Amino acid sequence: MNFTDVLISVSGPGITHAHATVDETKDVSMEIINRRIFNIYHDQDLVPWTDKQEGLIQIVTCPSNFKRIECHYVTPLFCHVVRICGNPRGFRVNPDICLP
Repeated sequence: MNFTDVLISVSGPGITHAHATVDETKDVSMEIINRRIFNIYHDQDLVPWTDKQEGLIQIVTCPSNFKRIECHYVTPLFCHVVRICGNPRGFRVNPDICLP
């Protein structure tokens, strides 16, 4: 973490209370964590609730037609963000991976 510019987490667990006990992060200050972590997740995803989130957080509303577990999957989150935000760079997205 001390040599990383930014860490992007998709539906990652929080790190506030656990960071001091995990060997990889115990020597990293909360200031560095807050400057370098970006986490995006659905509001109904349970995994990000396992600990308090730090850093830049973007919460996306989980569509009402999603099952609770689908709020944690990366593919539906990606498809939802592309639908909401658009795809200005024209990345090719396989429509078969996105839920109707």
